[in-house]
Amino acid sequence: MSAERTRALRGYAAALGVALGLVAAPASAQVPQNDEIVLLGDPKLATESGVRTADSLRRALQGYERAFPQLFQPQPTVWLRGAFGVARLGKLLLLDVPLVSLEGTFLHEVYGHGARGREGGRTLDYQFRLPFPYSLLAKDNDFAAFTQPDRGGASRDEDMLFTLGGVETNLFTAQLVLRRAMVSGRMHTSDALLYFSKLNYLDSFLASSLGRPPTNASNDVTSYVTLLQDRSNHPRAEDRQRIAQNLRTAYLWNLADPFLVFAAYAAVRHVATGERSQPLPALQAFGAQFWPSLRFNLSPWGAEHYLGVDVRTRKGVLAEPYLRIGSSGLYRYVGAGFHLEGIEAGRLRLGADLDAWSQPQYVQNARNVYQREQVGGLAVAGTVAARVYGPISLAGKLGAKTDGYLQAQPMGDGIFGFVGVAIGGLPSLTAPIAP
Repeated sequence: MSAERTRALRGYAAALGVALGLVAAPASAQVPQNDEIVLLGDPKLATESGVRTADSLRRALQGYERAFPQLFQPQPTVWLRGAFGVARLGKLLLLDVPLVSLEGTFLHEVYGHGARGREGGRTLDYQFRLPFPYSLLAKDNDFAAFTQPDRGGASRDEDMLFTLGGVETNLFTAQLVLRRAMVSGRMHTSDALLYFSKLNYLDSFLASSLGRPPTNASNDVTSYVTLLQDRSNHPRAEDRQRIAQNLRTAYLWNLADPFLVFAAYAAVRHVATGERSQPLPALQAFGAQFWPSLRFNLSPWGAEHYLGVDVRTRKGVLAEPYLRIGSSGLYRYVGAGFHLEGIEAGRLRLGADLDAWSQPQYVQNARNVYQREQVGGLAVAGTVAARVYGPISLAGKLGAKTDGYLQAQPMGDGIFGFVGVAIGGLPSLTAPIAP
């Protein structure tokens, strides 16, 4: 077992122990039991299994809220409401924000850059620092983390995947958070905070300096622009400015997401009133709920935009058809897909994903490839969770795909997926805590 895999397993074991300790605390019988810890794995330590596992552990750790139930109860006087609001703001800044920040950073590095680096055969080293506000106590008070590959000579395509992997994983995590809220009908405050991880590098995407030559202080976004410029054989300074401007404009699609406003509302409402979750607003028609789906992503070919609609039926089935449209102007890359989850069949909970695309050919082991064949591709996958004993379920995903880029999935063709266990019966984060 590699040192990297050993460190990841130790981290999961420690978080699981703390989470189970919090879960085991006495709870009111009025609290619905519908959350779960999910422990998933695959031999490649790929993105999706890591995101789902880490996020479930973070939600279990959020059980610390049950230690002070009075904090979330209505108060009779203005003075008490103000005092408890200040206390909730302290909890938000000292507990909620650091926990969410740690998760987002861990996923960005280990299952973002890390997963894409492992896919290219790289050995990686990670460095993490304390999250805000605890970073202010350290000598170097910047909250930062780094993923350092030790393999040189990688192709430009491999460098591109490694560079975009962190932002890609933050965007993928936000989408999983939103889908969970759509299924349950509510969004917990900590999920709302995590949803803002999709704005990672916001200042870099919008910076006027993005079109200038890179420096030693370059980050993921400036490196991404450099690789787009290099791989598409546009070496001039004016070429970089045009590529950066296109990316800056494309990023506005990420800011057009209406759920960002809702996430901010949920956080403010929590501090003001103590409500731990908010109902997700939706359009109602034909006995179903509808939400617009506006997603942004970084692909090896440039920014891509998802446009779709999420539909939740009365039985809790969530369906999402969508289009993927590239906007870099450097390549032609489009796609379409369909996501389905929440189908109950006896002791089984089923889901499926289908995605098809047309994009330039990905060349893993060659450099300076400027002319690329346009190729089509397809990915099909199914998910299942089967209850085996009490709150314990076996969970897994099995899929197959051709060569090509698909968010949070391996680039190459072949089989992909994960397997693991889900431990249900945990107190719901979106339910009130009885005093």
